[in-house]
Order: sequence, then structure tokens, then C-alpha cells
Amino acid sequence: MRTPLALLCAFLASAAPAAAQPASAAATLPPIGIDDCVVTTNVAYPPYRVVNGNFRWVTTAGLKISFHNRSAQRAQSIRFEVDYRGDVETIDDVGTFAPGVPIVHNYSQFVDFAYLGTRPNYCHVLSVKLADGTVWTSQRGRQQSH
Repeated sequence: MRTPLALLCAFLASAAPAAAQPASAAATLPPIGIDDCVVTTNVAYPPYRVVNGNFRWVTTAGLKISFHNRSAQRAQSIRFEVDYRGDVETIDDVGTFAPGVPIVHNYSQFVDFAYLGTRPNYCHVLSVKLADGTVWTSQRGRQQSH
């Protein structure tokens, strides 16, 4: 039987910080950098306009994400996650995304929502598939897939 002191020593040894280890893939930047992420509108300010004598409130017209590939190789697919006013959408973009090239794509998510400004609550890269078949997945994406 182990003494209380031996148990305490074993516990403290297990709780001690590990030797410095290299950063994990989850701690690295995603291969895709988001430059801008905005929700577009159907009409300009003010938040309403008069159409045929009736008030018409501004609604959203979709989502525009500007991004670039910061890896050394082409990306084949990108999965984004965007939260706008509490509504979360996943966007899968498939194509050939060359390194260093700025890309601006419009998406049909968030069409005809009540307009609450151009900025989503968040806009993240969840995963990226590169040309060599490797897949980068964010920590956020790994947590949600379980």
C-alpha cells in the first residue's frame, strides 16, 4: 500500500508541466487566411425604404468572403463556418485555390435574413484539403465532429 506522501508525490509528478514540445498542427495558422467576411444587403441605408407606398425593411442578400491561400501548395476545398445573428452556416467551397492569390466569393447563405449589420459574429476556416491530399482541420472543427 502506498503512503499518503507517496500518493501526493505521484499526483504532483503527473500534474507537472511536460517538457516543451513543438507546437501542434492545431496551434498553427490555417492554410487559408480570411481577409474579409461580410453580409451583403438588398438595399442601401436607411434600414428601410418605401416600395409602392409600403415600408420595406432591408434584408440580407448573401455572404461575401475574401480570402487567400497562405500555404505553399494549391488548396482543393475549404470549409468555412459563419455565425450571423446566432444563425450558423457551413460553407463548402471547392475549386483550385493557388498560393498567394486573393479570392473573393459570394455565397447564397444568409439570404433574406433581417439585416443586423455587415459583420457576422464570427467567420472561421474549419478545414482545408490541399492538393497533396492532406487535410488541415481547425480545433473548432475537431470538437464539433465528435
